[in-house]
Amino acid sequence: MKEAAAGPIYRLGVVLLDLENPAHVLGRAAIPILAPREYYERVGDIGNVVFSCGAILEEQTGEVKMYYGAADTCICVGTAKIDLLVERCFEQEETK
Repeated sequence: MKEAAAGPIYRLGVVLLDLENPAHVLGRAAIPILAPREYYERVGDIGNVVFSCGAILEEQTGEVKMYYGAADTCICVGTAKIDLLVERCFEQEETK
Protein backbone atom coordinates (compact mmCIF):
# COMPACT_ATOMS: atom_id res chain seq x y z
CA MET A 1 0.00 0.00 0.00
CA LYS A 2 1.15 3.52 -0.78
CA GLU A 3 -0.30 6.60 0.83
CA ALA A 4 -1.17 9.45 -1.53
CA ALA A 5 -2.87 12.81 -1.05
CA ALA A 6 -6.21 11.24 -2.00
CA GLY A 7 -5.72 8.29 0.38
CA PRO A 8 -4.17 4.82 0.14
CA ILE A 9 -3.33 3.15 -3.17
CA TYR A 10 -3.21 -0.65 -3.31
CA ARG A 11 -0.92 -2.15 -5.94
CA LEU A 12 0.23 -5.60 -7.03
CA GLY A 13 3.80 -6.85 -6.67
CA VAL A 14 5.67 -10.00 -7.57
CA VAL A 15 7.96 -12.19 -5.48
CA LEU A 16 9.91 -15.35 -6.32
CA LEU A 17 9.91 -18.01 -3.60
CA ASP A 18 12.12 -21.08 -3.23
CA LEU A 19 10.22 -24.13 -4.49
CA GLU A 20 11.56 -26.38 -1.70
CA ASN A 21 11.21 -23.78 1.07
CA PRO A 22 8.56 -21.13 0.26
CA ALA A 23 9.55 -19.20 3.40
CA HIS A 24 12.81 -18.32 1.58
CA VAL A 25 12.44 -15.31 -0.71
CA LEU A 26 14.72 -15.55 -3.75
CA GLY A 27 13.78 -12.19 -5.21
CA ARG A 28 11.18 -9.45 -5.04
CA ALA A 29 10.31 -6.70 -7.50
CA ALA A 30 11.36 -3.27 -6.28
CA ILE A 31 8.36 -1.62 -7.92
CA PRO A 32 4.75 -2.80 -8.35
CA ILE A 33 3.84 -4.71 -11.51
CA LEU A 34 0.30 -3.34 -11.51
CA ALA A 35 -1.13 -0.11 -10.12
CA PRO A 36 -4.59 1.44 -10.46
CA ARG A 37 -4.56 3.64 -13.56
CA GLU A 38 -7.75 2.99 -15.46
CA TYR A 39 -11.02 4.62 -14.40
CA TYR A 40 -12.53 1.27 -13.31
CA GLU A 41 -9.47 0.66 -11.07
CA ARG A 42 -9.54 4.13 -9.51
CA VAL A 43 -13.28 4.75 -9.02
CA GLY A 44 -15.67 2.29 -7.39
CA ASP A 45 -16.75 0.93 -4.03
CA ILE A 46 -13.13 1.17 -2.81
CA GLY A 47 -11.11 3.44 -5.08
CA ASN A 48 -7.44 3.18 -6.09
CA VAL A 49 -7.32 -0.56 -5.45
CA VAL A 50 -6.07 -3.54 -7.45
CA PHE A 51 -5.79 -6.87 -5.65
CA SER A 52 -4.82 -10.35 -6.84
CA CYS A 53 -7.48 -13.01 -7.28
CA GLY A 54 -5.39 -15.71 -8.97
CA ALA A 55 -3.01 -16.48 -11.78
CA ILE A 56 -2.65 -19.10 -14.50
CA LEU A 57 0.58 -19.93 -16.32
CA GLU A 58 0.08 -20.78 -19.98
CA GLU A 59 3.07 -23.14 -20.27
CA GLN A 60 3.08 -23.26 -24.07
CA THR A 61 3.44 -19.49 -24.44
CA GLY A 62 5.13 -18.61 -21.11
CA GLU A 63 2.37 -16.09 -20.46
CA VAL A 64 0.90 -15.54 -17.00
CA LYS A 65 -2.73 -14.48 -16.82
CA MET A 66 -3.21 -12.51 -13.60
CA TYR A 67 -6.78 -12.05 -12.47
CA TYR A 68 -7.34 -9.08 -10.20
CA GLY A 69 -10.08 -7.09 -8.59
CA ALA A 70 -10.41 -3.41 -9.42
CA ALA A 71 -11.94 -0.85 -7.02
CA ASP A 72 -14.12 -3.64 -5.57
CA THR A 73 -16.42 -3.39 -8.59
CA CYS A 74 -15.05 -5.78 -11.22
CA ILE A 75 -12.64 -8.61 -11.96
CA CYS A 76 -9.98 -7.99 -14.61
CA VAL A 77 -7.16 -9.91 -16.25
CA GLY A 78 -3.67 -8.72 -17.09
CA THR A 79 -0.94 -10.66 -18.85
CA ALA A 80 2.85 -10.78 -18.68
CA LYS A 81 5.58 -13.15 -19.78
CA ILE A 82 6.86 -15.31 -16.91
CA ASP A 83 10.48 -14.50 -17.87
CA LEU A 84 9.80 -10.78 -17.46
CA LEU A 85 8.20 -11.28 -14.03
CA VAL A 86 11.18 -13.34 -12.84
CA GLU A 87 13.56 -10.71 -14.23
CA ARG A 88 11.71 -7.99 -12.29
CA CYS A 89 12.33 -9.92 -9.06
CA PHE A 90 16.07 -9.38 -9.42
CA GLU A 91 16.19 -5.78 -10.68
CA GLN A 92 17.33 -3.09 -8.31
CA GLU A 93 15.23 0.04 -7.88
CA GLU A 94 16.85 3.04 -9.50
CA THR A 95 17.94 5.72 -7.06
CA LYS A 96 17.07 9.31 -7.82
